[in-house]
Amino acid sequence: MREIDKVYIDICKNILKNGEIIYDSQGRTIEDTKEIRNYQFTIHNPKQNILSVRNLSYNYLCGELSWYMSGSNDLKYISQFGSLWNKMTDDGKTVNSAYGDIIFNRHNFNQLETIINLLKTDKNSRRAVININVPNKEVITTHDEPCTICLQFLIRDEKLHLTAMMRSNDIWFGLPYDIVFFTCLQQIIADKLNIECGTYTHFATSLHMYLRDEDKIREVIKKHSQNAKYIDALKLYNERSSIYTDINKDTFDKKETKKYFENKKILNDEEVYDENKNNKV
Repeated sequence: MREIDKVYIDICKNILKNGEIIYDSQGRTIEDTKEIRNYQFTIHNPKQNILSVRNLSYNYLCGELSWYMSGSNDLKYISQFGSLWNKMTDDGKTVNSAYGDIIFNRHNFNQLETIINLLKTDKNSRRAVININVPNKEVITTHDEPCTICLQFLIRDEKLHLTAMMRSNDIWFGLPYDIVFFTCLQQIIADKLNIECGTYTHFATSLHMYLRDEDKIREVIKKHSQNAKYIDALKLYNERSSIYTDINKDTFDKKETKKYFENKKILNDEEVYDENKNNKV
């Protein structure tokens, strides 16, 4: 079984068995969730980053990636792929927790390029941190607080390792898609530094599942790795502006986003290897 699929199945089993339902002082459930606190896992092949043991929405995945990579925070664009985003806005027009906008545009500099330059200057640096969640005076009232705290990159043993730190992470809707974007960033930075990717480690203070998703999560546990796909992160990054422009056209059918990514050779079938012979099947 592919490592990422095995890791995800282990997460599902763990949260079903050990997850705690959180109650308020009146004994009422909070958000109808099961939660595990301070959960961590590591993936040793971050290029194998798309789950095959559950049916991801590839139209959503590709739409979200194009949105992040463009640096946009436009609610109208991303809500065409997931209506949930309409609940995560304070002004009805923009999304504060749009990772691409935070990384590439906000704070008046490009965090990704800064991290690349930092690691070119000092490959042993422990300062290579992309900050996502920053001080927010509206934290009490906002509907739109980023779930990710930061991404830290370390070069060790001539490989680029990444640790993502989350304050909150839903294993059904959030986690599978977050991993893809974060590891794409890891691949982009590694390429710019001309080194290999190392491990991807994910830490969540509150890793949780919504009880409404329990039946779907139980079905995942029964699955085995199926035909999988991968994202060409470098091609996605290099063509991010034209991709966003194409998809943002009124004439573009958002249900065809997956097909568009496939035609552009950004979303591809994963090569399968015979582990015993180390050859492609």
